[in-house]
Amino acid sequence: MNSATQYLAALLVTSIATFLLGAFVILRDPKRTLNRVFGLYSWSISIWSVGQGLHSVAPDVQHSLWWAYFSHYGVVFIPTFFLHFVISFLRFEPKHRRRILIPCYGLSLFFAGVNGTPLYIAGVAPKFSLKYYIEPGFFYPFSVAFFFVCIAYGLTLLFRAYTRAS
Repeated sequence: MNSATQYLAALLVTSIATFLLGAFVILRDPKRTLNRVFGLYSWSISIWSVGQGLHSVAPDVQHSLWWAYFSHYGVVFIPTFFLHFVISFLRFEPKHRRRILIPCYGLSLFFAGVNGTPLYIAGVAPKFSLKYYIEPGFFYPFSVAFFFVCIAYGLTLLFRAYTRAS
């Protein structure tokens, strides 16, 4: 089994596992916000992983680019759903929740809107040991920065809550 096949297999297993995990959590209590947000977070990871796997082994540039765009519809929502999950888990007041989440959802929607254009992903080309690898467009670095800021902020909130917990 070559490295591209192993990469694809790992991403497909990730996609199936996170999809099933999200469905399981939602079905346990679909009315609970925490469950719904965790399910959406899991499904966005599932979309990313299946798209990433198929993008990297696509038969031609057009298919690879299509799967790259598809995968990034999941990617742009991962940080917002993660942060929404953390804020819901920590039971932030609705006023504070909205102040944080409205801009995050706005940015995710913006990045989803420019995804599918050269402004987000300029193209695909061979890189490293992969047949196709994305070439970032103008807005892509801002999306990566947004991703890391949301994840770092969410982890900081969790760490602070952990240190204060009895």
